[in-house]
Amino acid sequence: MSDAINLYGWTAKARDPKIFLKEKASTDPRVLEYAELELNTSTLNHSMRVFYYGKTIHIQQFPEWEFSDEAYLLAYLLHDIGTTDKNIEATNMSFEFYGGLFARDLLHNEYHAPIEQAESVAECIIRHQDIADAGTIHTLGLLIQLATIFGGWSHSEGF
Repeated sequence: MSDAINLYGWTAKARDPKIFLKEKASTDPRVLEYAELELNTSTLNHSMRVFYYGKTIHIQQFPEWEFSDEAYLLAYLLHDIGTTDKNIEATNMSFEFYGGLFARDLLHNEYHAPIEQAESVAECIIRHQDIADAGTIHTLGLLIQLATIFGGWSHSEGF
């Protein structure tokens, strides 16, 4: 392939998210399949918006922020996993806390993700609606917060 083809973005890519997202690095490709199975359509679509908003925010506003695309992919796919009927009924905890703990165990125990990655994703899920102006949050957690705000607003009436 010529340099001009790559340089100017002429490489053909599938338009179906089920195809192009599987091309991305993932601890296990079954995570996307799991999210598609467990999340209702509206929540899955919200998760996809979160992914795209977050990537845009990262590239355009904070290109110096460092994290793996893989960790971001897992965090956005699972950030609302606690909202499924099955998970809501399984606990008295908030969907964020239960979802974070659930995702940590799923990623580490079932899909063999490194514990640091599974815990980072869990932290994102637990804190993705914990908006504050004091203290600190890890990079990936802040990006998920920002993207979730835009992902929610864009689905609201008038946006």
